[in-house]
Amino acid sequence: MREAPAAVRVKMSESRVTIELYRTGDLSETAALLVMGYALYGLEVSHGRAAFAIAHQPGEARFEELVAAYAADTLLVPPRDFARRRNELAYRMREALGAAKSQQRPELATD
Repeated sequence: MREAPAAVRVKMSESRVTIELYRTGDLSETAALLVMGYALYGLEVSHGRAAFAIAHQPGEARFEELVAAYAADTLLVPPRDFARRRNELAYRMREALGAAKSQQRPELATD
């Protein structure tokens, strides 16, 4: 589930910074990019599916190379860091999906 990056303007103190968001539903890809130093901008839930948004600089060649290496199954990351990040993301994803599901179907009140 890859979508085209969306440009977002973020105001930080007195200066403006432009970032791009890369959205993916791939838990392992997200964990690998976090291990490589990129920031998780957010977790979006829509129609029962979770998507991670990862922030990076517009036109950054290194980011594009990492995404391509992951797609080609050639990206190498430290295994312990990767496992820890993946477990953290899986927990956050389950929490977000559970919260979204409970908002869709409110519990019936019992007397």
